[in-house]
Amino acid sequence: MTADGSTILADCYLFGRNGQLIKDALDAGGSIGLSTVGFGDFLSDGITVDPNSYELERVGDFVLTPSAGVYGTADHQKPMDESKRTAARRRLERAVRAAKQCKKKTESRRRKPLTLSTPKPLTSKNPEVTVYLRQQAAHFPKLYEHRELLEGKWNIVDARRAVMKIKRGRR
Repeated sequence: MTADGSTILADCYLFGRNGQLIKDALDAGGSIGLSTVGFGDFLSDGITVDPNSYELERVGDFVLTPSAGVYGTADHQKPMDESKRTAARRRLERAVRAAKQCKKKTESRRRKPLTLSTPKPLTSKNPEVTVYLRQQAAHFPKLYEHRELLEGKWNIVDARRAVMKIKRGRR
């Protein structure tokens, strides 16, 4: 991936069933929305995200309606020479092997009996906030210690800000 000012260029390798669906849509003349996912605190203008607090979560999601209006079309496709195709295939195979190894390690850990009690799930009156809090707590259990702060959040933006502050150690 390269960035020049406000433009980011990336190579996307489409593979598997979903990759074939995207390629078929492009070949048929369709367009595919591209998006990144991230969050951060706003500057004083209430519109601009503070670059010092911004956390990029994912790059290259394929979406129906991208917020920045970025779409890929068949015109953006470049033919891939055989050496690049082979290199991409090898990288993919290595990633799959690494994921399988990780899964094996995880499965071997799961077989051990758990002695810890599971805390009561985080909830909110807003279902979207509830789902977000539970996803975050699955990866960052320390969030349960701040239940009173998180469960009072009514909208997803406030919940994300609170989670981000807790992760950074600033309550």
